[in-house]
Amino acid sequence: MDKRKNSFYIFMLCLIVVVFFNGTCDFTPLRGKIIVGPQSVNVGEDIRLDLQIPQELDDIHRIQWGVDPEDAGEIKYKEYPVQWGEQKYGKEDRIAFFTAKKPGACEIYALGFYKQTNPQLIDKITVQVLGKEGNSARGESTFCRNYTSGVLTPLKDHRTIYDDQYTEVTMTSSQVWEKSKLPKEVPALMEQGYDCLPSPDKMKYPDQEGDVLIQPEVLSVRWECELGYSVHKYLGSRQKEEKRSLEARGFDCEKTPCLDNEHQGTYVWSCFK
Repeated sequence: MDKRKNSFYIFMLCLIVVVFFNGTCDFTPLRGKIIVGPQSVNVGEDIRLDLQIPQELDDIHRIQWGVDPEDAGEIKYKEYPVQWGEQKYGKEDRIAFFTAKKPGACEIYALGFYKQTNPQLIDKITVQVLGKEGNSARGESTFCRNYTSGVLTPLKDHRTIYDDQYTEVTMTSSQVWEKSKLPKEVPALMEQGYDCLPSPDKMKYPDQEGDVLIQPEVLSVRWECELGYSVHKYLGSRQKEEKRSLEARGFDCEKTPCLDNEHQGTYVWSCFK
């Protein structure tokens, strides 16, 4: 009899665990974009970071900012309570300030909670931290240095594809995509070297049941397919010798404007092949 009771208790415990995790886990892919003015900054300077979240995911809360490597700089942000469901969370943490401390490239990322029990990645960007001395001696604006510092990669092509058939693709890893269900253009572009990522485009929101947030249904998917240049280099407007050298090696160089209010008419050379 004791053995039966023990088996029953073990069964009930396992059932409770399964129900608990099914009720608290959610696999909605979080989306958003970190907006930053200059993506290069001198040691000791600050830049503002704005996390823009699409309206359909506005319930993302408790943003956690981070930088990798950690000694590249410090991120500060505040949180003030506002009502969200039954609990109070702030949305002021979608604005942060990064203070650069160590030269070199670093990644700044934002995590957040939606219905998940763990924070999920929303977006990340690369920022180039420059040394204090001589960064603007060449007369380049900060906007131009975003290119010449190697932070930005030029795109050879970008295509957007919409699909309202295979909508489950946004909820699964690329390793388990059913290739036969993908839009024909997507695998064709991927074979050519494009990076293709899906994200929800249109969603249907069912009526909320009390305080329970119901999972929205994805009605259509937006595929963003990008192809970058395999070999590229940005040169400052005054690097004429380097430009001629690259052209002699088969590079095509084009003017790319990088304007701001203080340096009107400035540009860099975008060289690629």
